[in-house]
Amino acid sequence: MTLSSIFIVLMGVYCIYLKQNKSPLSKSLFNLHLGAIVSTVLYNISLLTTKLLSAYFITSLYYISIHFLVILLTDFIFIFTEMSSSPKYKKIIAVFKKIWLCVFLVDSFILILNPFFHHEFELSRLYINHNVFLCWNAKYFWMFNIHLCLCFALSAVIFGILLVKIIKANRFYKSKYISVFAVFLITLVVNVVFLKSKTYFDFSVLFYSVFSIICSCFTLFSIPRSIQNEMLKQLSDNINIGIFCFNLERKCIYSNSTAKKFFLAKDEILNELKSLLALRKDFVKRNIEIKQDDKTLTLAEEFSYLLDSQKKAYGYILKLNDITEELNKASEELFDSTHDALTGLLTRDAFYSETEKILKSDPNSQYYMICTNIKNFKLVNDLFGSEKGDEFLKEFAKKLKNAQYKTILTGRITGDRFAILINKTEVDEVDALQKIKELEKFTVSLNYKLHIFVGIYKITDINENVSSMFDKAVLAIKNISENYSVNVAYYDNDMLSILKKNREVINAFYDALNNNHFKMYLQPQVRCSDEKVVGAEALVRWETEKGVIHSPASFIKILEDNGLIHELDKFIWEQAVQLLQKWQLLGIDHHISVNVSTRDFYLIPLYETFTSLVTKYGIPPQKLKLEITETALVHDLKRHKQIITDLQKFGFTIEMDDFGSGYSSLTILKNISINILKIDMMFLSKTKHKERSKKILESVIKMAQKLGIKIIVEGVEDKEQAEFLRNLNCDFFQGYLYSKPITIENFESNYISKTNISGGTR
Repeated sequence: MTLSSIFIVLMGVYCIYLKQNKSPLSKSLFNLHLGAIVSTVLYNISLLTTKLLSAYFITSLYYISIHFLVILLTDFIFIFTEMSSSPKYKKIIAVFKKIWLCVFLVDSFILILNPFFHHEFELSRLYINHNVFLCWNAKYFWMFNIHLCLCFALSAVIFGILLVKIIKANRFYKSKYISVFAVFLITLVVNVVFLKSKTYFDFSVLFYSVFSIICSCFTLFSIPRSIQNEMLKQLSDNINIGIFCFNLERKCIYSNSTAKKFFLAKDEILNELKSLLALRKDFVKRNIEIKQDDKTLTLAEEFSYLLDSQKKAYGYILKLNDITEELNKASEELFDSTHDALTGLLTRDAFYSETEKILKSDPNSQYYMICTNIKNFKLVNDLFGSEKGDEFLKEFAKKLKNAQYKTILTGRITGDRFAILINKTEVDEVDALQKIKELEKFTVSLNYKLHIFVGIYKITDINENVSSMFDKAVLAIKNISENYSVNVAYYDNDMLSILKKNREVINAFYDALNNNHFKMYLQPQVRCSDEKVVGAEALVRWETEKGVIHSPASFIKILEDNGLIHELDKFIWEQAVQLLQKWQLLGIDHHISVNVSTRDFYLIPLYETFTSLVTKYGIPPQKLKLEITETALVHDLKRHKQIITDLQKFGFTIEMDDFGSGYSSLTILKNISINILKIDMMFLSKTKHKERSKKILESVIKMAQKLGIKIIVEGVEDKEQAEFLRNLNCDFFQGYLYSKPITIENFESNYISKTNISGGTR
């Protein structure tokens, strides 16, 4: 009795837990536990009652509960063996349940009538010493056997289902089905023993409780250790990282299949472990190379101690990751970033950078900067299509690369314009003319005669800007007459045609500056998160008295080359600061980004100029953002770094424009603390490898974010681009999607009164 009470309490507590779980299996277990509790309670009451009629009713209810308990068990087995969720058995189970419900109701009705007719069993008092009541003794009749047969028939169904499941189940799951089968069999055997013996107490009641608890254990909580081990083994074998585990005696106690591919011999891995332990470090991360099948693999190696909860070592773990392909891809991506996609030659910026390295590494040698230009190449595309034009350029580049020179560097600067750096000792004009003729021969297939012009600049100052060297070679080409009698020209400082054009610009410059012919235009900068205009980039246009507007491309380069760009820049900076002061008085919280030329670093004291400007007009330095090109930072990095650092300390925000256009982008980021990176969408549009470019762009943005650097993307032209960049968590947009560069008046009328736009027009 006491033991039964304990089990009743245990199952009651467990029922509360099961009630919180809404799964079909938990519901079934809840019902099974509740049925076991009811049966056990009814049996205990039957033992305690002393009135005959009450004993009859309680005992009948007890036998009814036993029948119902077997039905609940059957329902549990259906769910436990997953038969109820199988489309194959769903209909059969549904019909079976309906039939057996009817059987149960009939059996229950017959048992309820027994207290009146005594057709199934009758009770008599059992005494100790003839006067102390012990319990009720039951005498069963043939109709009671029908009740037993029904219960045992249902038990046989349960046995059958479990046996089939044991036979068909995966070896990892056999144990749980066998356990449930065994306990149920024991319970049934105990019940049969009780029925066939002369004992007065039914101990099988206790087994009902035990059986219910065991069912729960093997259903909800039991996870076979073999399954865990097998899953962990398959998981470790299916990853691309090799894993070795060692005990403190340096014995390898585990290795996955990937690890075994790297070290086929036991001695190899032991020697590797010894070399790692010799470093006397708790953690080692390095790259190693191993030979395998006539090829070299690069492995990223990680070694560390295994520590217990008390931080004491109990072993070692070695992880190996094959990064050979990754490194190859990185190498390919580096190649793609520095080489022209069409021709395979160096890009402009890569060519300039490599040229600078060569000149400084060999200052005593004489070099020529050579520019090749295909005259009227545009007509090829117009007449024969861009595919034919590309085919021509690829062939032309191939012939340049195959030139029989010891010291040569080739690059594609623009469309049909190529650059060559070559040692003077390897240049012969007669030979050069002959090679040009050979280059022109393969153009015959086009049915259009193309002429190749060559400009040569003799490098006299290795510290001269490489782009300036190339420009001088270009100027030499422009001096070649249109009669095609000459193919080669050397740069001459007296090239009057170029100088005349430059002089016209220079002569008109101060007059235009004094008469306010230079106008500041603004292109809105939009916050990515809500597409609100937060500021603008200041750009310049040259408006003549006749109303003709000159783009910056027609004069900026000339002003830079002639040391006048700083005058124009200072003019625009002051206009920008004046406008910021006006906005500040109106309570408008916009910024303006102004461009800082490479030459400005040398021609004017930048720190004094900018600090004086913001102090004079009383505006926060954060509102005047300074936009510096990447190429401006490359040269004289140490000096420029100090100027930038001083400006940042004063409160200015430094933007790096055209990030990625140069060869030393990462070097600059490493050495200078930039606040904002400005990336041009042309980065994507200029390449055929758009998906790869997107991945590189994504990596650049993630890198900037990790460094705490904000991102502005310019050249955003459509909503698809904006959405792509928004998903990358860019900070600001700039481009024709929102607005082209516009006058101050148009900017204020469009964006000062409203701070949110959804997109602009061109």
